Amino acid sequence: MVWSVHASAWEAGLAVASDYAAVRGHCPPPTTAVWGGDRFPIGV
Repeated sequence: MVWSVHASAWEAGLAVASDYAAVRGHCPPPTTAVWGGDRFPIGV
């Protein structure tokens, strides 16, 4: 059960960003970056 939509979105984004950093060796992605099978937008 999802208690907070915002918390759930934050956790999903953090997991994707962590995976990106593990693969790329750094965290700041380009502004147009998307990552993962569902093409999660992670650009900053």
